[in-house]
Amino acid sequence: MRRPLFLCCLCMVMAVWFCFFVLRIGPWERQSFSLKKGERVTFQGKICQKEESRIWVELPDSFSKKKIWVDLEEPPALPMGCHILVQGIWQPLVRASNPGEFDFAVYYQSLGILGKVQKGKISKVLGGRWFFREKAYALRCWLQRRLQSLLPAKEANLLGALLLGNKKELDGDIKELYKRNGILHILSISSLHVTILGMALFQLLRKLGCSRNLAAILGMALLLFYGAMTGFGVSICRALGMYCLRMVAEILGKTYDLLTALGILAAGMTLYRPAYFTHSGFLLSFSAVLGLGILSPLLVDGGRVLPRYFGEPRWILWGRKLFFQMQNLMSANLAILAFTLPIQLWVSFEMSPYVLVLNLLLLPFLKPLLILGFLCLLPGAGGLAYGPYGILHFYEKACLVFEQLPFSLWNPGRPKLWKMMLYYGALLAFVGFLYYRKRKIKKETLQGQEQKPLRKLQFWGNGGILLLLVFLCLPGRGCNRVVFLDVGQGDCALLSTKEGKHYLFDCGSSSKSKVGERILIPCLKYYGITHLDGVFVSHADQDHISGVLELLSLAKKRDITIGQLILPDLPLRERKQDFEKLFSLLATSPGGENIQIVWAGRGDAWGAGRDKMGAARRGDIGTIEGGDAGAEESTIVCLHPQKSVPSLGKNASSMCILVSLAGKQFLFTGDVEGEGEDMLRDTWEKARLGRVDFLKCAHHGSSGSSGEKFLEEISPKFTFISCGKQNSYGHPHKETLDRLENISSRVYRTDELGAICLLQIGKQWELQFYGIPQSP
Repeated sequence: MRRPLFLCCLCMVMAVWFCFFVLRIGPWERQSFSLKKGERVTFQGKICQKEESRIWVELPDSFSKKKIWVDLEEPPALPMGCHILVQGIWQPLVRASNPGEFDFAVYYQSLGILGKVQKGKISKVLGGRWFFREKAYALRCWLQRRLQSLLPAKEANLLGALLLGNKKELDGDIKELYKRNGILHILSISSLHVTILGMALFQLLRKLGCSRNLAAILGMALLLFYGAMTGFGVSICRALGMYCLRMVAEILGKTYDLLTALGILAAGMTLYRPAYFTHSGFLLSFSAVLGLGILSPLLVDGGRVLPRYFGEPRWILWGRKLFFQMQNLMSANLAILAFTLPIQLWVSFEMSPYVLVLNLLLLPFLKPLLILGFLCLLPGAGGLAYGPYGILHFYEKACLVFEQLPFSLWNPGRPKLWKMMLYYGALLAFVGFLYYRKRKIKKETLQGQEQKPLRKLQFWGNGGILLLLVFLCLPGRGCNRVVFLDVGQGDCALLSTKEGKHYLFDCGSSSKSKVGERILIPCLKYYGITHLDGVFVSHADQDHISGVLELLSLAKKRDITIGQLILPDLPLRERKQDFEKLFSLLATSPGGENIQIVWAGRGDAWGAGRDKMGAARRGDIGTIEGGDAGAEESTIVCLHPQKSVPSLGKNASSMCILVSLAGKQFLFTGDVEGEGEDMLRDTWEKARLGRVDFLKCAHHGSSGSSGEKFLEEISPKFTFISCGKQNSYGHPHKETLDRLENISSRVYRTDELGAICLLQIGKQWELQFYGIPQSP
């Protein structure tokens, strides 16, 4: 059996995962605090990492080094390793409560961080110091200041992230640009950094006459210091560990095996902290090396020597060699992509179709970039900073050019778990088949004739991997789905139909900032939605429109298009007054001129499965009586406000929409109340619309809405209330909840359950909740 140690380590990794995530047993303490938000706490520990006014305090008696994140009122003047007593206000880690939303709690827990303390104050210093860690931190600060003196701020921060692991001041637009184009990985400190520093020192010491063992030990010491300086991130730990194992093999005179070293590191790191299984950087780093170790040898033609034909000019030979090297580099990138793409889609939901070409163009410049970057940090070598400056500008311009190409961003959404398992199973089976064919060819072919069939095998191997990647990136079938997003004190609902239509009903919040950027757009990406056929805005209050405004400003940059913007049919003066900010944004936002504005009033209806939004049927509301028309198709009808009627006020004039979807009726009521609710009830009664299946409760459950007569008329089976946790308004009010209980309507609240998804599976509708905490 080849590589028995690798197989043993793989079994150990699987055992750790099974014990920690399934059986929930093991020596890892699940240290947590039963503390409430805002509670004052005092605890003891030692400083293990620090920034300007922030420190991370390592708790005592912790198997896997559990830490607390502390925001200090004053910058600390204490060294790392110092034992301190800290006081402050406890803030638990924020869990994601929406599909696609970044889960800060899971991310920080994978780094061993248990929580956050705000307004921290060091009440007592108990002494202690980590000499080398403190010197490494001081050197990092000095080098960052040197970069800022040599380069403009944007390039200095970018090079600081690339060389020193300092990503705090990294420009957000540049990071997003790299992410969209699939080259964000170059900002991670990994094997190339370690190879440049470690192997350069090792070879230099060997040329100076040092013994192999001494050169290896000094190389490991330098890299451990570099790891301490950059903060011992996940990728640098993996790269450092593999380098140290390589040097140990040099010292012992043993053969170094990449996969065996990778297995040892994976087993050790997961045994130390099983939560690494939820860390995307850990998964991407190890899967990339796994692709290089397993698949790359089958796709890369590394043993062939190109002959020079009789009479062939030298420049033609150089051209063939360049083409051969580019082909091998493309195959190596394809091998890495084959193992990492499922994880990328699981985390970011989208990819650039040109990622292989862009990496082929940019990666050859990465090594010169790092070498020149390290050299310009040396005293007297500041002039070399022009090299990294030019390369970084070339990277940025190349990404911008590729973004202008057609289909520059592909958004299939998060793949289903069964699809990922099927993909990896097929990938491993295909890799096994390629290994079998390669061994068979080598046995059956003479030594001097084996190159041709191997090249054929590599050609079909590349083709097979591309087909598997295409299978993974195919979007799923459309489905009937309604998601009530948790936006805090606000409203937002996303409706999708099996015909592939997507509609947004309000999006805003008065308690959460950037709900469009942090909640709505990630949710659209999560489901693979790049086009919204219609965006309904019930009225102009911030808690219903702030996210829509963000969406309009970011739509072009995030590759999202909007067909129509549907607003309530108000008198002309109220239109200009209420939606002035929206009109201004449409006029200045890229692509805003392509969005059609529709003023909707009672009687306007659209067949969501047939007609384009805007081809409105101004007909009888009773055409969808009882929801029968929706049994085979989806239909959208505006029930309120009435046309040519003076405004009743923002809330009372809220646009109310009835959606008939797969035989079920959904009523979206905005903040309608008072006279507006009475008019809506009259419309409902005259049209004989019967009982509604799903109601989005008006005005977040306020006692001034959802009156007794109205609820008795529509008699909803299920009611969904969107409100913020412990909001200052006291929503939902007890009177509203009592009225809903009296009509036997089942109530679901976003402040308790997070986002609520209604998904049709077969003929049944299934409820899914995204905000219920689940242990890893």
